[in-house]
Amino acid sequence: MPSETERRVLEIAKSAGAIRPRDLDLCGIDRKYLNSLFHKGLLDLVDWGLYTHPDANVSSNVGL
Repeated sequence: MPSETERRVLEIAKSAGAIRPRDLDLCGIDRKYLNSLFHKGLLDLVDWGLYTHPDANVSSNVGL
């Protein structure tokens, strides 16, 4: 079960489509949550420093 902060990160990733560590910096959330959620299988790593929610509708141009 994800913690409250992990749930917040997942919500941000799902609504934004993709999330980078700097996005969490702006929200005051430690970047470590991205790696933790990736290793738990709750986020996908699509490029270096670029994560997506598995349920997010993301185009192939998301990192541009």
